Amino acid sequence: NPLVDWTSLQADVLRFARMQDPYTQKRIMVNPNTILVNPAKIATANLIVNATSTERRTGSGTSTPQTTSMPLNVSVTGSNPYSGQFSILWSPLLEQVCTAAAADGGLALSQANADEYWWMLESGKSFRYMQNYPLSVTQSAPNQYEMLDKGIVATYFANERGIPSVWSPWHIVRNTN
Repeated sequence: NPLVDWTSLQADVLRFARMQDPYTQKRIMVNPNTILVNPAKIATANLIVNATSTERRTGSGTSTPQTTSMPLNVSVTGSNPYSGQFSILWSPLLEQVCTAAAADGGLALSQANADEYWWMLESGKSFRYMQNYPLSVTQSAPNQYEMLDKGIVATYFANERGIPSVWSPWHIVRNTN
């Protein structure tokens, strides 16, 4: 499902609407609200989501030369079916993960293939950050020899440990060409 126009978004919305729990075979209620793109697709995503009108072309003349027997019908609407429904996220780190070697935890894609990847998701549902150890802040004793010798008045150390994790794979769809 390449990111081309509003029909790309519609295909994913329908995919979410038809998702089923693999154990109960019941539909899962998913309301996608975020589109995640590589930096190469930022402009395309913004044009699709923020468009003020849409154009629909129908007829047999769409792929062959247009004649009076095969006309091309063009209808323009003054609205966007997905206006205001999605926020767009992007990151150069996403591109880095797509192009990094598999041994480094990446997808090992070429730059051209990585540029075509995009995701639709319900924010806050598919991934979460799990904290293993909470933030702890400690202060060194100001009367230690090293601190007195170097003229240091105060030193603080902060430690925290956590990891991002997949919570619900049903709340995200990956797309590419």
